[in-house]
Amino acid sequence: GNARVRESVDTWNKYSQNATQVLLPPITQNPEEAEELAALTTNINAYQEEMVIKYIMGRESLDSFDSFVEQMKKYDIERVIELKQAALDRYNAR
Repeated sequence: GNARVRESVDTWNKYSQNATQVLLPPITQNPEEAEELAALTTNINAYQEEMVIKYIMGRESLDSFDSFVEQMKKYDIERVIELKQAALDRYNAR
């Protein structure tokens, strides 16, 4: 009831005050980077989600982790990291 609502509002107010210190800042890509990222991350996200679930459920042995990393490289994860780093560098240079 209302007591729970009040309690949740109090909790939110207590912790939201330091949100700017603990939450990630809004780091954004430029339009060209965003387009490239969208194209690259479709396969990466799907594959990563599928494999993490398999690892957690024990359907995939952690012995295969190196091949997981290799597949991520084939999906151009290193380019994704470059694009994210470029956006972070711009943010930090503000």
